[in-house]
Amino acid sequence: MSRIHCRDDEGVSLILALVVMSVVGIVIASLLTFGASAFTFSTTAQSQRSIVYSADSALQGAIANSRYVSLAGIANDSTNCAYTPPVVNGVSGLTVSCLGQTGSGGSGGNNALPNAILTLATGTQSEGMTFTGGGSADLYVQGQLYSHTLISNGITVHVSNSDVVTWDGTAADNCSGSGISMEGTSPGQKHCGDPNHNNPDGKDPLLSPASSTVPGTPSAAQCLSKNNVVEFFPGKYTAVPAAPAACSAAGTWWFSPGTYFFDFAGPKTTWTPTTDLVAGTPRNWDPTKDKSPPASGDACDYSVGNTGAQFVFGGGSQLSFPNSSTRFEICATLTASAIPIAIYGVGTTAQALGYDGPTSCFTNAPYTGEDSTHCALLTMANNSNKPDLVLHGTVYAPKYALNFNFHNLNSESGFDGGMVVRALRADISSSFKLTTPLFATGTSRDAARDVVFTVRYNGTPVLVSEVQYTDATTGGNPGLTEKIVSWSATP
Repeated sequence: MSRIHCRDDEGVSLILALVVMSVVGIVIASLLTFGASAFTFSTTAQSQRSIVYSADSALQGAIANSRYVSLAGIANDSTNCAYTPPVVNGVSGLTVSCLGQTGSGGSGGNNALPNAILTLATGTQSEGMTFTGGGSADLYVQGQLYSHTLISNGITVHVSNSDVVTWDGTAADNCSGSGISMEGTSPGQKHCGDPNHNNPDGKDPLLSPASSTVPGTPSAAQCLSKNNVVEFFPGKYTAVPAAPAACSAAGTWWFSPGTYFFDFAGPKTTWTPTTDLVAGTPRNWDPTKDKSPPASGDACDYSVGNTGAQFVFGGGSQLSFPNSSTRFEICATLTASAIPIAIYGVGTTAQALGYDGPTSCFTNAPYTGEDSTHCALLTMANNSNKPDLVLHGTVYAPKYALNFNFHNLNSESGFDGGMVVRALRADISSSFKLTTPLFATGTSRDAARDVVFTVRYNGTPVLVSEVQYTDATTGGNPGLTEKIVSWSATP
C-alpha cells in the first residue's frame, strides 16, 4: 500500500532568503560600481577644471608680467618674457613659454637699450645716479632711468615718455620728489624702491666687445690732407695715442673704422685729447682732402650699412675730456640686430675673451670723486669753451663709474645710445643750456611688441595666446596699451 507524503513550506524561507540576499548583493555591487565610476568621473572633472582655471591664471599672469618690460617679447626673444606661474588650486606642472614674433618691437627692438641710463652699483647709498648743479640748471632725458640703488638730484631732471625706477626706497632716494619731472605725450611712471628686481630692464645685458679676440698691434698712424689730419688704425694701444712728428700740429685726429683697445699702464694713465677727434666712417668731410670736419652736423656716419668704431678701455686707461672747444665724436656700427657700442669698459664678458680688466682704482667703491684710489673711466672738467661731445652708440662699462662736469656744452652734444655703468655723477651748472636730451636710449621703438604665449601642463600645450603691446617710441615707457589678438585652448 502506497504511503502518502505530506508537502509543507518547510525550508522555503531559507531558499527565499538566499535568493533575496543574492539579488540584493548583485544590486549593491552594481550600485557600488556605479558610485565608484561616478566618483572617479567627478574627481577627474574637478581636476580638469582646476587645470583649466590654473592655466588661465598662469596665462593672464604672464601677459601682465611682460606688459611693462620693454625687452619682453622683442623679435625672437624667449627669455625676457618668460614667466614662472605660482601654484594655484593645488595644480603644479604648469609652465609658460613665450616667443617674440618676427618684427616685434620694430627697428628699436634688438638694437636699443631699454634705459637711457642704467646704474648697477649696489650695497651703498653713496653710489648710483647722482645729479648736482646750481642756478637754473635742468637736464633732459629721453628714455628710462633705472638705478639699482638711488637717484640723487639737486637739479630738475625732465624725463620724456619714460619710467623712472630705483631699488633703494630710503630717504636718500629722490626718485619720488618733484625734482624728477615726468613729461611727454605719454608720461611714464615712477617706481621708487621697486621690489621687482627680476625686471629684465634692470639687468646687466652682458654685452660683448665688437671683436671677440683682443686686437693686435695697430698700423702706424699716418698724416693726411697736407698734415692737417692724423689717421689712426684699429688695434691694441698700450700707451696714449700720439701723432707722427710730421703732423704733430694737426688739428684733427681720425680713427678709421674698427675696434681700438686702450690698455694703458696702471693704476691710472689718463688720455686727454686736445684736438678734434672723430671715429668711424666720415660724413660731410673727406679726411684725405679736408683740414677738419664741418663746424656743425655729424662728422661720422651713424647709419645701417656703415662700419663704425668702438673704443675699448681696460687696465689703467682713463679718458678725460679737456676744457677746450674741441669735437669728440664716435659713431658705432649700427645694425638691426645688435646693440651698437661706442665706448666699452672691460667687464667680466670681455675678460673671458682675454681683454685686460680694469685696475682697482676703477673698481674701488664707492666713487664720490676722483682721488688716488678711486678713478672714473670717463671724466670731464669744468668746460667753459663749449666742446662738442657726441657719442652715437652705447656706453657699456658695468664695472666703472663716470664723472662729468657739464658746463657750456654745445647744443649738438649727447649720449644717444644709452649707457650701462656702475655709477654716474653729473654736475650741471646754470650755464648748461641744452634743452634737447643729453641722454637717450637710442633707436626709437617704431612697432608694437608681438608676443605668443603658450601654457603647458606636464609638457602638453593647453592654452595659447597672441598679445600685442604698444610702447612709447623711446622704449622707456612700455605697455601703454595691451591688445589680445587671440586666445585659444589646444585640444
